[in-house]
Amino acid sequence: AAGNKLDSVFTYRVSTINNLDFSGVSGKVIASDKTNIEVRLNNVADPKIHYSQNQRDFNFERVFPGKYLIVVYDDKNNNGEYDKGSVYPFEMSERFVFYPDTLDLKPRWPVGDLKINFEMN
Repeated sequence: AAGNKLDSVFTYRVSTINNLDFSGVSGKVIASDKTNIEVRLNNVADPKIHYSQNQRDFNFERVFPGKYLIVVYDDKNNNGEYDKGSVYPFEMSERFVFYPDTLDLKPRWPVGDLKINFEMN
């Protein structure tokens, strides 16, 4: 405009995600007080999508829809990751439990009141 050759107009499209496009999962892990519980929600189709919390009463909000597995483990060394153990030098893995069902999360339909037993037998 006005004869300025360096002047230009840029148009950008910006899209956002609506809160109605998300789902959620909440529940409680039943465990002794000595365990350092880590709850992990893993997307079945895309392993890059996962959510973690280190609370017995867990509440995952703003979760992308899809199929998920829940694994609970005792994070003994507080590193926020599951440790598989090793053969040499021998080291036990961290104790873990899978929730028995695959969760099929739909938008606007959170799954709640899950109970996961992590007690020693």
